[in-house]
Amino acid sequence: MATLIERTPPGAAIEELVRRGYALYLADDYGVADRLVAALAKGCDSQRRATLKSWIEADLARLPPDATQDETSARGRLDAWRLARALADVADAAGDVDGYCAAQQRMGPRVCDDAGMARRLLDAGRPADALAALTAAEPNPAKNATELADLRIIVLDALGRGEEAQALRWSEFERGLHVEPLRAYLKRLSDFADVDKEEEALDLVATHPDVQGALAFLTAWPDLRRAGAVVRVRFDGVDGNGWWTLTPAAERLENKEPLAASLLYRRMIDFTLDRGRSQRYGHASRHLLSCAALAPLVIDWQGHQPHAEYAAGLRQRHPRKSIFWSRVDVPARK
Repeated sequence: MATLIERTPPGAAIEELVRRGYALYLADDYGVADRLVAALAKGCDSQRRATLKSWIEADLARLPPDATQDETSARGRLDAWRLARALADVADAAGDVDGYCAAQQRMGPRVCDDAGMARRLLDAGRPADALAALTAAEPNPAKNATELADLRIIVLDALGRGEEAQALRWSEFERGLHVEPLRAYLKRLSDFADVDKEEEALDLVATHPDVQGALAFLTAWPDLRRAGAVVRVRFDGVDGNGWWTLTPAAERLENKEPLAASLLYRRMIDFTLDRGRSQRYGHASRHLLSCAALAPLVIDWQGHQPHAEYAAGLRQRHPRKSIFWSRVDVPARK
């Protein structure tokens, strides 16, 4: 419909297309047409956009005054949010920042797009208003706390409040073990101060209660020496189910920390076989082959079983996992 509007000569046909598109948006209860009003508003001229806005405002006026807050009527809240979102999309298409914010605020503090309001106010050269919008944001697990914090940092810098921005960068790094806030924090320190602060930060990561998060951070930074130490010292806290963290960490550790890499591969293998996760047998077999390739590089097993003993024990514990072993025992091609 938006494409048709762009290709249709000025006239009543465009308004009819906009009307039909708006009706389709209102009739959709499954989110399929969520972006339709935004597309319509961008495709039509200012006159048709004003007409669309008037339809939305009229529909909003027919709703009960507190429809967005009505705990007894899910339908009423859905209708109110849908109309408010449509009004925000029309304002956005017109470049009306205040109109966008007013429409978002109609949805209530727990639903409105705080980050979107702050970003638009910031782009409009209004950092003080952007900070007010972020300060008014109500905590909500469904909202992206990292995105809101990143925006607050940008806004504080724009307002010349660099010390507050630095403090927030550090707290964001500590809160979620995020790499980028720490990089940005260190970049703003003097040449000597940044070295000491980096050491402090990486020591904090190495002792963080979240072992998986510490591994992900240290291998991304990268500080492979510390990452290897975390694996060796805190191996009991490594969760073999976390393949999305352990696999890239093990791959990055292979050249510099072969023992740590082998231990991570073993943790995933053990989890897969002990829990009978057959859909992961292909990955586990590759991990065992990686362990075999790394074994000659390990000079000191530091109390852990050498590879041959580990593999033999694996066969004893899981002799009937024939699908897994068939993947491991593929005969070499001549």
